[in-house]
Amino acid sequence: MRENYFKSPYCEMWIEDGIFYVIHTEGVVITKEIAVSQVNERLRISNGVIYPMYIDARGIKYATKDAREYTKGADGIKYINAGGFLINNAVLEILTNYYFKFNRPKIPVKLFTDQAKALQWLQQFKNPIKIHQLG
Repeated sequence: MRENYFKSPYCEMWIEDGIFYVIHTEGVVITKEIAVSQVNERLRISNGVIYPMYIDARGIKYATKDAREYTKGADGIKYINAGGFLINNAVLEILTNYYFKFNRPKIPVKLFTDQAKALQWLQQFKNPIKIHQLG
């Protein structure tokens, strides 16, 4: 069952079965402003609990450099202990793997072309821990 569902023009987010889901809207360009907004919403929804995150990135057209820098920082990964990215094309896979090679994530991340395999991989990171109650 979906908990804490949120929808914006850029994505949908919710928590289900101990995993935080983010499904990006088709054709979205992630700017820093959008990234900050999404992270703030994710922090609100997480409410101080750490989750593995499933990211359906198939709809993303691209993310700006400022957005990528922000999301790999402390706020961008706060309350996330792993990230499984669903992608659907080889070019995106090559570019993302290249990016991860030179910008080592601080949490485990993995790319998938199969949703079930992504969710299966994320199962090992499920262990919600309450950090603190947010305002």
